Amino acid sequence: TNAAKNETKEAPPKADAEEEEKSPKADAETDEDKNDTIPIFVQCLSGAQFKLTVAPTETVMEIRQIISESVEGCYVTSFNLVVEVDGSTVVLDDYAEIREQPIKADCTLKMSFNKYDDK
Repeated sequence: TNAAKNETKEAPPKADAEEEEKSPKADAETDEDKNDTIPIFVQCLSGAQFKLTVAPTETVMEIRQIISESVEGCYVTSFNLVVEVDGSTVVLDDYAEIREQPIKADCTLKMSFNKYDDK
């Protein structure tokens, strides 16, 4: 019976050791994300512009959410985000990560009105 109690007492330290191994990794990823950010500008339909700092792993949809919550963009509900690349306008994919898009530091994302349609 004493042996069973000792085994039970020894099991929790192993679990704690595993958690300790995971925590520094999670902290390291968080630190990397904080250091690896991209400053961008967003130009609203009104012409107002504001600056955002985004992580490469964020999606375009997350930027749209920030715009929708801002004073400058809250009144528009149907829009696309576009960016100028080599003289042509590229519509950004809402579900793609920033690093997968032609977005560079200090570029300007522009809101483009999207017509409402019957779906």
